[in-house]
Amino acid sequence: MSRVKEGGSSDEDNQAVNMSRLIIFVSDWVQSLLISEGKKVESGGEKHQAEVIYTYLDLRCWEIFKFCLEESLKLTVSLTFSRNLLRPICWIARSALSLLNKTFIGEGLQLYTTVLDCISSQEGFSNENLDVWITTVSSVLDLGLKFYSEALVSGNEGVFVSNSCAWCLSHLPGF
Repeated sequence: MSRVKEGGSSDEDNQAVNMSRLIIFVSDWVQSLLISEGKKVESGGEKHQAEVIYTYLDLRCWEIFKFCLEESLKLTVSLTFSRNLLRPICWIARSALSLLNKTFIGEGLQLYTTVLDCISSQEGFSNENLDVWITTVSSVLDLGLKFYSEALVSGNEGVFVSNSCAWCLSHLPGF
């Protein structure tokens, strides 16, 4: 049950507007984190060494982004995608390629599948950055080539690599 305030809008309408703004703000914020290559932070050790944190490899960031994407669909909120959002996808593919001879287990595989879930549900990637598209497609196809040429095909990892290659090829910009 909602009450109508002065001005004719209900509490539910007001909350929906606020939630929409929150989703847009959080989406823009998390995209800025994902796009940054690495951030130096002070570690808590005695030597006060700086270490590089790669936020694009942080599952929490991708889960937040996925939440924003899902909620934007529910609330019919239009999100904007940074023209550089393909960069972390390329970095993720390179990371997966470097780990390919090892096994993707636990959070590693969950990270890669969450990223794939995020990008598979969206059509909003810009065709403006042709160089980034080429680099991203090259990295994903290198991953697929190594995976299948070395007969590394197995359960969830195989599904991830197949779906990554399929996504890349289906989203190539038209010229």
